[in-house]
Amino acid sequence: MLEFNLTNEKLILFSAKAPQVKHLIDTFISEIKRVKNTHTHTHTHTHTLEDSDYVIAERNFVTDDRSMLNFHKGDVIRLQVMDGLDKYSYGCVVRKKVVFLEDLKRDTPD
Repeated sequence: MLEFNLTNEKLILFSAKAPQVKHLIDTFISEIKRVKNTHTHTHTHTHTLEDSDYVIAERNFVTDDRSMLNFHKGDVIRLQVMDGLDKYSYGCVVRKKVVFLEDLKRDTPD
């Protein structure tokens, strides 16, 4: 059995393959922890997986400036290359609100 306490609900998984699921989740978390920090043109921190065109927002950034991207913590942003504008990162939100697995708590013993 695997138990996750999410923000608004508790998720309990019953499976004969719980050890394999736990291994898969642990592997995913270790990969996420290997991320490197980068800055977007909003000067807001995001996490990007190595060799990836995608970042995950670490915190909210909301502005009235239409030239800047609005996003919220957990949004997946696809970075886009803009010719001649190497100083800045450009992107678009491709998926809203992913849950950070390291924010999940597991109350069950190993």
